[in-house]
Amino acid sequence: MSTIKSCFFTFVITNIVVSCLSACAATGQSQTEDVTIKKLKKTCVLYTICRGDYKKIGGSVRELYFEAEKKGIRILSTPSYVYLNNPKDFPSEHRLTEIRLDVAPEAMKYSGKFGKMTDVKEVPGFMAAVAVKQQGVADPSPIYDALYRWIAEHGYIPAGAPIEHHLIGSTNSIYAKIKSEIMIPLMKPEAAETNDKQSKD
Repeated sequence: MSTIKSCFFTFVITNIVVSCLSACAATGQSQTEDVTIKKLKKTCVLYTICRGDYKKIGGSVRELYFEAEKKGIRILSTPSYVYLNNPKDFPSEHRLTEIRLDVAPEAMKYSGKFGKMTDVKEVPGFMAAVAVKQQGVADPSPIYDALYRWIAEHGYIPAGAPIEHHLIGSTNSIYAKIKSEIMIPLMKPEAAETNDKQSKD
């Protein structure tokens, strides 16, 4: 990736994230797709954890691409963002976002060879409630509300932090022009009890 492209990509990603989070506080018309359950397969990801204001995410994404290019790691997807804490509950300096790039399995040979907050890992397969944020939707908060409501109404419980993966327009600086999948990992309560019992044994 050239320096010019990298700088452009950083600018775009920063504006996407800031636009997205600013939109959550805005009013306006939103459209929510039907919620479905999706089974995600095990994947290998190159990831980094960004702590602080969301404006830092653009630079972190750029660094991930640089690391992949430097080590010859094949990237298989556009970035996904795992929101590790709720921005409504934490000041900007304490917000945590895990940025992931799906990469080829052979990248696991680099596990443990990156910096403190960056590494390669396997993400186990999981079930998730999924809704699509269509292009034209600027405020994703009703989609998140609908997902959590659907999970409760159908007898599931959340089993992980929400994930957003861009499908179309990931390089667009205007969040409303991006189509994305918003996913909430889930499980049945009895599965959570089984997992808790096994962890104690």
